[in-house]
Amino acid sequence: MQAPTKTLNPSADLFQKNWVQAFTHHLLVPGILLVIIIFIFPPRANFEFSADEGLNLMKAMLYERGYPLYGEIWSDQPPLFTYLLASVIRVFGNNVEAARFLVLGMACILVWAAFQVMRLMWGTGAAIAGSFLIFLLPYFLILSVSVMIGLPAISLAMLSLLALLKWHAGRKPVWLALSAGLLALSVLIKLITGFLAPIFLAGILISQYPNFRREHRWRDLFGPAIMWGGVFAALAISLILMLVGPQNLGQLITTHLLAERVTSFRTEKWMTLGFHLRTITPLFILTFAGVIYSIQSRRWLALYLAAWSASAYVLLYFHRPVWEHQTLLVTIPAAMLAGPALFEVARRLARAIWPAGRLDGGSLVFLAAMVGTLALLFTFRPNESLQMIGLSPKTFGAEAEMPPNPARVYRRMERYAPQTHWVVTDMPMYAFRIGAPVPPNLAVFSAKRLETGDLEQEDILAAVREYRPEQIMFGRFRFPGIKEQLLQDYELIYEDNDMQLYIRKDIS
Repeated sequence: MQAPTKTLNPSADLFQKNWVQAFTHHLLVPGILLVIIIFIFPPRANFEFSADEGLNLMKAMLYERGYPLYGEIWSDQPPLFTYLLASVIRVFGNNVEAARFLVLGMACILVWAAFQVMRLMWGTGAAIAGSFLIFLLPYFLILSVSVMIGLPAISLAMLSLLALLKWHAGRKPVWLALSAGLLALSVLIKLITGFLAPIFLAGILISQYPNFRREHRWRDLFGPAIMWGGVFAALAISLILMLVGPQNLGQLITTHLLAERVTSFRTEKWMTLGFHLRTITPLFILTFAGVIYSIQSRRWLALYLAAWSASAYVLLYFHRPVWEHQTLLVTIPAAMLAGPALFEVARRLARAIWPAGRLDGGSLVFLAAMVGTLALLFTFRPNESLQMIGLSPKTFGAEAEMPPNPARVYRRMERYAPQTHWVVTDMPMYAFRIGAPVPPNLAVFSAKRLETGDLEQEDILAAVREYRPEQIMFGRFRFPGIKEQLLQDYELIYEDNDMQLYIRKDIS
C-alpha cells in the first residue's frame, strides 16, 4: 500500500492557516454529526433511549437541589458527569433536550479528536474514512444523544490520546501533562477508562528507549513516564478522594464486583460482548488490515489504538454484564484503525475504474456494484442507529415519541404533578419530566442494584413510609406482594402489563 502524504512529525500543526483545510480538519466531521442528529435523526425526540438516562438525570436533579452525592444520593459512578448535568439543569431547568445536547457536544469533541488522531497518523483521507466507519457503528448515533456516561468518558480519553500524540511530535511537557489530566477527568466520569493508563505509560517508555540506548541516561527513559503517571495519579486519586470521600468508595466498586457473580447476568447471552459485536465482523477484518498496514509503514503510534481496542475487548469479554455503551470502548478505536485500510481500498478502486481521469459507462456500473457491495458488507444488522435515520424530524419535549402504554401513564402523572412532591419509581425519567424528585437512595434504581441485593423491596417500602410520595410508578421490575401493602394508602389508577401507577388516596 502506498503511504499517505501526511504523517506525524514535529512540525505537524493542528491549526491550519488555509480556511478550506481548517474547515475540513476541524469542522467537517463534527458538522456532519450535528446535521445528522438535528435534522435527520428522529429518535432525538424519544422520551427515553435507556433507563440510564433517567438515573443520571435524577442524580443531577437531586444534587442541584442540595442533596449530597454519595451521602444521601446513592451512586455507583464517579461524580464529574453528574456535576456537568447539574450545571445544565441549573441553567435550563428540568430539560431533557438540554442534557442531551450536552452529550451531543461531547460526541462532537470525540469525533473531532478521533479525526485529529487519524489525520496525524495516516493523513486526511484515512481520517475521513475512519470517521465514516465511526458513524456506522452500532449504537454510536443513539449514544451521541443519550444522557449516559460512556461516550463522554471516551471523549476525554480520546482527547488524552491526541495530546499524547502531540507530545510524541514535539516532546513538549505541556502536552504530556495535558494528556494525563484529561485521562484523569475521563476516569472521573467512568472508572473503566483507567485501563488506558498503563497503555499510555508503556507507549511513553517504549518511545524513550532509543534515546536511552544512545545516552544511557535513566532520566531520559523514565522521566516522561514518571511525569505522565504522576500527574494522572495525583489528579485522579486526589479528586476521587476529595469528591467521593474514602468512606464512600465502596459505592463505586462493590456493586460492580458483586454483579460479576449474579447468575442471571452470566447466563444471559445478550449481556455478553460477543452478542453486541456479532454483526460487525467486516469492520474487524478492516481493522486487522489497518494494523498490518500501520506496522508495515512504521506508523508505530497506531499501536496505541490497537492496544486500546484489544485491551478493551479482553476486559469486556470476561465481564458481565456488558451494556451497549461499553462496546464503544472496543469499536471506536477499531473503526479508526480500519480507516486507512478503507481509504486505500477506495483509492485503488478509483485508479482502477478511471486511470486516465475519465469515467465511462462501464466504470459507472463497476462503481455502483462496488458501492452496493460495500453497503451490504457494512450494514451492520441490527444497527439501531441506521435503522432510525429518516428525513422526518420530530419535535422535542411534549411531542417526544412514546409507546401507547407509557404515554398513558405519563399523562396521568402529569395531571397530578402540581400536587406531587415525591415520586417512588423504577423509571426516574418519568419523575424528572414532571419535575418531581425521587428519594435520594432510590435515584439509581437499577437491575444491578436489585440483582446484587444492594436494593431490596423492603428498602422501597421504607422509602414510601419515610417520604410519603404522592405517586408511585413501577414499569421495569416486579415486586411480589408490594401491591397489597401499597393499597392501604394508595389507589391504583392505572395498570397494564408491567406498568402500575399509584396515587396517594388523599389527593386521588
